[in-house]
Amino acid sequence: MTRKPFRPKIAQLKLRMPEVLRGHLERVAARNGQSMNAEILQRLQNSFRAEAIQEKDIHTRVAETLLEHLDPDVVMAMRGIMEEQQQADEAAYMDDDEWQERERGGQ
Repeated sequence: MTRKPFRPKIAQLKLRMPEVLRGHLERVAARNGQSMNAEILQRLQNSFRAEAIQEKDIHTRVAETLLEHLDPDVVMAMRGIMEEQQQADEAAYMDDDEWQERERGGQ
């Protein structure tokens, strides 16, 4: 039996925004060759990614301090876990990017 391609669940939202902002989004989306929906999604995802990077900087400093005092075997185990998580996160972002490309009509 053939598997159906993965499709993320899509929620429809009715969104209120100032007309000036809507006009700006419309112009930028047209300039970028994509729908307003795709432009909004891309900007939201970029803002979450930027936020995650900022949080990571704080967590990295704390982690480095903790790592200095841990047994080397524990550190190696933690690195393995983190690498697995990073690979899973990257795969999820690739799925998001592929979905955005389809939204833009680039199937």
